[in-house]
Amino acid sequence: MNKTITFLLIAFFLYIITCHIIYTFFLIEGLENSSSSGSNCGYLIKVMGKLEKINNQMQDLSGNVQSLQGQVNGLAQSQQQYADQLTGGTAPQITGT
Repeated sequence: MNKTITFLLIAFFLYIITCHIIYTFFLIEGLENSSSSGSNCGYLIKVMGKLEKINNQMQDLSGNVQSLQGQVNGLAQSQQQYADQLTGGTAPQITGT
């Protein structure tokens, strides 16, 4: 029983050490990419360019949303004015309830 536990512990630690060596020497860093000329800086520059395009699209979309909000507010105001013209502008007094 004692030999089995010792063997399992040795095997476990050898496995951990082997994994550490493999991850240290053979895995590529997360930001590196073969299509980015092999450097993190090149990759980050490409990503920043994409983010700039997305930012411009978001600014355009934001302007469109603000314009649409102004149109909706104008429509609501026009409907309120039309309703006021039809009803005289004041709510009727209801009594007897």
